[in-house]
Amino acid sequence: MDIRLLFDEVFFFLAAFYLLGCFSFVKNYFPQFTSHTGATFSILSPGIRFASVAPTGELFCARQLPVCFTPEGVWVLRNGQTLETEITSANDFVFISYDQMQKIEASTHYVAIDDIKISASSPVYAERMARRIREIKKLERKDRREKIDEYLRESFDVASVHSFRKTYHHPIRILKALASALFVMTYVALPIIVFTPLVVQAKWSVILGLMLSYHLLIVFFTMRVNRKIYKDVLEYRLGVIISFFLLPIETMHAVRHVTKESLAQYDFITIAAVLLDKGSFMKIAGREIYRARHLARQCRNLALKNYWSDRSYKIGLLLVNKDIDVENALAPPEDIDHTTVCYCPICGSKYNEYAGACVDCGMGLVRL
Repeated sequence: MDIRLLFDEVFFFLAAFYLLGCFSFVKNYFPQFTSHTGATFSILSPGIRFASVAPTGELFCARQLPVCFTPEGVWVLRNGQTLETEITSANDFVFISYDQMQKIEASTHYVAIDDIKISASSPVYAERMARRIREIKKLERKDRREKIDEYLRESFDVASVHSFRKTYHHPIRILKALASALFVMTYVALPIIVFTPLVVQAKWSVILGLMLSYHLLIVFFTMRVNRKIYKDVLEYRLGVIISFFLLPIETMHAVRHVTKESLAQYDFITIAAVLLDKGSFMKIAGREIYRARHLARQCRNLALKNYWSDRSYKIGLLLVNKDIDVENALAPPEDIDHTTVCYCPICGSKYNEYAGACVDCGMGLVRL
């Protein structure tokens, strides 16, 4: 069979499968941070989004769903709370006592505490959250506060995120080089060889052998790196390797498979502080401070109230660490006109008269 005819038939599918892997499904409250090279990041909004076309692209999935730990139990979103709407009411949460917990299980998309399900972005987040709940539950009540504070410090530890990225910078660079080499051979070198006189002199056994070698090197190196990062989540590691063998094109997206859930233990606002530029981070941080203060005012339970107050304070510290004035983060949007009386700091809706709460998301309005 003519090699050019064969290539014409196959190349479309090679390109289509690669481009398909460039898209990512972003869940509400599980924002994703993406970059083409790992230098400048942007945040993806919920839905099916184009992440990165480059094999050097990095992707980090974060968690925005609050789970409030107390020495007596945990506050989580009710089962009936839809993740399609903003969290703006203290009534969205339900309390589960450690004494009442009979079964704590991690699944692919949620953590199940008896009949209550906590949504998860991946088996990595689910397993780590389930393990945290089990660890705190096993402790004596007097020892739980120390463990809870340890978890909170870890969630907002910017230095730890920087340390992680520094530790795995070299292995990820190697993966980027291997994936880029395979990408160039598949989508640049092969077409040049096939559609030029070079096709006559090409040694296909050598070319295909070299491509297979790059593929196997990427698989091996991904297994090695993932064994360190996800050593406690075998399901995720197996899923990545299986996808590589079922769809070899996926090896060119190996970097994203390695980075995607690597920061699952951190609060999304912490990841945003590390990855985003000052302007982008300031907008997100301002919204989250407004949300935290709004919920703290609503809460009747002291532990839940303290959780939101403490969250507002920690986000303020993150702003200060990036040399951003908290008041600037809370300033009204620049596009507000003279007829606007108040606005919603979460969804951005503007009102010509004060209505108390936003009709779109339920957030308390901010007067001008």
